[in-house]
Amino acid sequence: QHDLIMDSGRVGFEILQKGQELRFPQWFNNWFKLEESGFYKLEIEKTLYGNKWKEICKVKTPEKMVYFYKASQDERVTNIQLLEDIYRMGKFKNYKDRSFTLEAIIRSASDSSIDFYEELLNGKNSSNADEAIRGLGKLCPSQKAFSTLVRYFDMGFVNSIDETANPKFKESMIESLHLNTLHEIEKFPPEMTVYFLNKVIADKKYEGAIKDRAMKIISPYKRE
Repeated sequence: QHDLIMDSGRVGFEILQKGQELRFPQWFNNWFKLEESGFYKLEIEKTLYGNKWKEICKVKTPEKMVYFYKASQDERVTNIQLLEDIYRMGKFKNYKDRSFTLEAIIRSASDSSIDFYEELLNGKNSSNADEAIRGLGKLCPSQKAFSTLVRYFDMGFVNSIDETANPKFKESMIESLHLNTLHEIEKFPPEMTVYFLNKVIADKKYEGAIKDRAMKIISPYKRE
């Protein structure tokens, strides 16, 4: 059995049969920062507990050569734009390649990707819109990123949902996009967010979970 806690969230639980192999890909820079190119290997240790036993499992990776360079800003933007073009073409071997490409763009945290995120938000695909919202949140405290989040929030994500979807599903997805946007907006400084959050709270079209979330975010500032 394994129960993994990462980024303050539980990411998986399953029962492994004897002899089964468990794999879960991770971004290396979630855990480590390399200062220079060179040979590296990982050694990971996890303690497993049973009713009356404890076992320490260790995993060692072969030594690997890691190359990287510190790109100039122009090189970095060019590389990100290349990834965006690859994503637009959509010619991937499988879903994993597609997902990793988008994740690489989001992790770059570049203001140059805001137009790309707007394309995703206008693509009639709620999953892509959700990823775009996450990407914009990583650009905090960019004023342009914040304004983009606010604009699509106010528009009600009308271009982010498949028009042929079941009405109840559409309603649920729109609420989810609003809540996820508030989650990202919470990361921005109060001098940018308080006016917007007060507007959400006062607007009668936002009820239930959306209004509750806005009130929860703003409550510490009201106490001050």
